[in-house]
Amino acid sequence: MQVIKFFFLILFGKIKIIFNKPYQKNLIVFDDTSFNDLKYLLKDKDYFLLSVRSNMIKKIYINKKIILLVLKNYKKLNLYSNRIWTAYLVSLIQLIEPKLVITHIDNSLNRTGFAQAEKAAEAIGEVDRIISSPLKRAIQTADAFNKEIEISDAWIELDYGEWDGKPVASIPKEIWEEWKNNPNFKPPKGESLKNLGLRVRSSLETLVTNDDEHVLIVTHVSPIKASIAWALGANDNIGWRTRLDTASFSQIHVKARTPILTKFNITNPL
Repeated sequence: MQVIKFFFLILFGKIKIIFNKPYQKNLIVFDDTSFNDLKYLLKDKDYFLLSVRSNMIKKIYINKKIILLVLKNYKKLNLYSNRIWTAYLVSLIQLIEPKLVITHIDNSLNRTGFAQAEKAAEAIGEVDRIISSPLKRAIQTADAFNKEIEISDAWIELDYGEWDGKPVASIPKEIWEEWKNNPNFKPPKGESLKNLGLRVRSSLETLVTNDDEHVLIVTHVSPIKASIAWALGANDNIGWRTRLDTASFSQIHVKARTPILTKFNITNPL
């Protein structure tokens, strides 16, 4: 039945069939939340799994390599209820690593991410307090420090609304320009940079009362950039002129309630 459903959507749905290998910028991968069931198939691949949204799938890639991988993966997923879709999506991921906008989608760290978290803990050392975004990948990073974790919604990633999970290339250039120049702009059903900045700044203001406390905040790109803007006394739009690498850390020293940026985007120890 799964095979019939799969090909029914291809034949009768508004789905374009491509007979070449997908380009990285064109690939969108959708899957359900069974991350642990798929992990052993994907091994060391860097990948992201999203919830099934069949109505958003616009292209199906079919070639000899994909067909062979689908058959191989289908046999391995004999206990999985939706295995034809899963086998197909896993096969795509094995061929090419997708690059997606990742925000509120609650993915786990992959093997590389866990290793980076351990190295970050070694580089940063002892801390007095840990605050983490509620997203799984942030909590898993914070776990590497072996200390009680406070969960705070103030440090969740920017809400991209309807753009959550979509490739950056799918967003029109003119919309990017408006987003960069207008801090009040927000994606459909999403959050503006101004509102994100307000929640981050409010949280930071509650932390500056103790100059001697070493606080670690495990969060995401946009909240970190908002924190940098707060430390520099700059507008939130400055985030568009900064770059943060995966598993990097930045440091703000607060003295007499005055924030001072002392480290930014540190990755060398990692």
